Amino acid sequence: MLRISLRMKGRTVKGKIMIIDSYDKDTEAIISLKDFYGEKKTLIAKCLITFSESILDYLLGQFECQEIGKVNSCNGAMPIYKSEYKGQEFAFYLSRIGSAPASSQCVEVNWLTGANQFIMFGSCGSLDREQTFGKYIIPT
Repeated sequence: MLRISLRMKGRTVKGKIMIIDSYDKDTEAIISLKDFYGEKKTLIAKCLITFSESILDYLLGQFECQEIGKVNSCNGAMPIYKSEYKGQEFAFYLSRIGSAPASSQCVEVNWLTGANQFIMFGSCGSLDREQTFGKYIIPT
């Protein structure tokens, strides 16, 4: 049995300990990305993240691409590609759907490639078409 304990600092709001006070960033992690992928790499700085398979297919078909890594998961490996446009190298990949898988993939891609500048885009809708039709929507 694996036991993990958090060091509690004791700040409370209405008798409840705040999560920001219970996270221990000073203790060495029990499991890290190094255990799965080895040492952190520095292959590229910029990464494009898409949720659209058709955009991924377009990039793969229109640009010279090289696979530079894979994010592994229980439902399959997700390849990370590298390409160049107007002298700028960039990585790109097809993201999983949902905030938890998408954000964890972003962290793993950072580890595997060294990318620290990310552009993530997809599509979304709204309840009032007049408010959003033909406009960029930036979630906050």
